[in-house]
Amino acid sequence: MPIRIFTIPYNPQTIGFPDEELQKFLLNKNVKSLHPQFFQLDGMALWTVFVEYEVVVSRIPAESDGLNAPERLLYQRLREWRKETA
Repeated sequence: MPIRIFTIPYNPQTIGFPDEELQKFLLNKNVKSLHPQFFQLDGMALWTVFVEYEVVVSRIPAESDGLNAPERLLYQRLREWRKETA
């Protein structure tokens, strides 16, 4: 099973940890496990997130043709959620 490790530094301008890269990565993934760990290195606050995942692969219908790549992935995830929920 593939894994990916993210290290996210604290951003004092936004007073938080920017997670856009992690969120974008997870759009087409089925997360099997996620292990966050907070630490400091030379006074800098960091989160490391270990992600074990499977890539979600399915056919994207024609009605999503006008979407960009992140929007298509979100559309795909929403369709899969709807199918599982139904």
